[in-house]
Amino acid sequence: MQGIGLDKFDEMTVKNTVTISNVHNLSLFELRQSLKTRGEFLDDYNGPISYEILLNRMVGLLGEDKAKEDKLKIDELEKKKLGVEKSDGSVETLQEKLAREKKERKADAIERSKKRQADKKYFEEMKKRNEEGGEEVGRIRIRSWRGRGKRWWGRCGNTFIYKPSECTPLTALKIAEILKEAGLPDGVFNVVVGDRTTGPMLSSHNEVKKLSFTGSTETGIRIVKDAADTLKKVTMELGGKSPLLVFEDADIDNAVAAAMMSNWYTQGEICSNATRVFVHKSIKGEFTKKLVARTKQLVIGDPLDPNTHVGAMIMPPDNKSGHLDRVVGFIERAKQDPDNKLILGGNTHTIEAGKVDGRGGVGNEGCYVEPTIFECSNDNSELVKEEVFGPVMSLLEFEDEDDAVKRANDTKWGLGAGVMTNNLARAHRIAKKFQSGNVWINNYNLTPSEMPFGGYGMSGYGRECGTYAIDSWTQIKNVYVEMGDVDSSCYPK
Repeated sequence: MQGIGLDKFDEMTVKNTVTISNVHNLSLFELRQSLKTRGEFLDDYNGPISYEILLNRMVGLLGEDKAKEDKLKIDELEKKKLGVEKSDGSVETLQEKLAREKKERKADAIERSKKRQADKKYFEEMKKRNEEGGEEVGRIRIRSWRGRGKRWWGRCGNTFIYKPSECTPLTALKIAEILKEAGLPDGVFNVVVGDRTTGPMLSSHNEVKKLSFTGSTETGIRIVKDAADTLKKVTMELGGKSPLLVFEDADIDNAVAAAMMSNWYTQGEICSNATRVFVHKSIKGEFTKKLVARTKQLVIGDPLDPNTHVGAMIMPPDNKSGHLDRVVGFIERAKQDPDNKLILGGNTHTIEAGKVDGRGGVGNEGCYVEPTIFECSNDNSELVKEEVFGPVMSLLEFEDEDDAVKRANDTKWGLGAGVMTNNLARAHRIAKKFQSGNVWINNYNLTPSEMPFGGYGMSGYGRECGTYAIDSWTQIKNVYVEMGDVDSSCYPK
């Protein structure tokens, strides 16, 4: 396992829960070493890899980590002679807790077994395609911290170089560590770390045959340009400004829940989020009242605290990326725009370690933005048109279905779209009209691994997950076999 950067970390210490470690940039020499290790694996390793066994081992190791973590918590409780308080206010004894979690793990194992059986047809299709001429392409994955997991790279015979965001490198390195412990051969899964200067070194390298990127549209365009010089296969999962249409017959509580999940989850830093919420005029007042009431209850604070609903913006602590400034800039300009009315939030603040914020959340030092809601009367305002990538919702009104769909499609992006209605005929009619790669009906942002995820327009191209992703991970080779004489009668002997 080559984890370039595993030995490049300063001693990992927690100081005021801000800086865990400093990450050093990838050098050209380290890049070559990673590619060399990948090549050595391809040259030397001829044995089969059972990915089902490997993933089962990985899940087992994760379970062992969880068990160790739980044991530490239980030991602490034993010392204090305390039970565990449940959400309903009652106290669960340690014996009850252990018995419950054992039962839950058994149920999860049964569900995973059912899932593997359901997935068997996908694995068989992939194997058949490879036997019929599909070959691995070799691969690199450049990923921002907002990406989703991919599962086909290994099953299609590729080795993998993973470049995580400089804001979130530790998870990728932990995955590499677990995969190695699970038995994955060295050179199959490789991790390189670094800042924005690292990506171009990878995307322009002639030994990299495939690129998959999750991140901003602007960065995606630069990667595509780099990849063009060597004609790499490219999959792009980029930005979005997705719509959510709430009709008059929708369950308002569910619609509010969908709007919250598609705006406040991960502080709004999800590319498919439905930040343009169109609500039918007849229910907009009730919808807005319930939305504001529920949002006011959200706790802003330490992301590691299970009571927190809204954590810090994901970025370097020193705000070198400027992302906080960018989000705040959108909010401040929207406040000055007469077409927008601020109805909740709009503030940013730093919560010192251990301090309590205005809503009762205990946070760590970091940059926090309140969940912010604007009522917008102009679809062409900056807030409605541009991707903010923060906890900022644009609330709009509509009366006519066709007009609502037209306005929903009036964007250069097309990653997600949603519709809330009890009329399924209407829902499917609208889903067909949406210019979006992913459409949710009466829910939002659910992405099971079988779902081919990707976008239209400036949200990118190609699909990740599901059987449609196999085309991205393989290339076709045609082999024609002849055992008879070659007919050359058209030429003189």
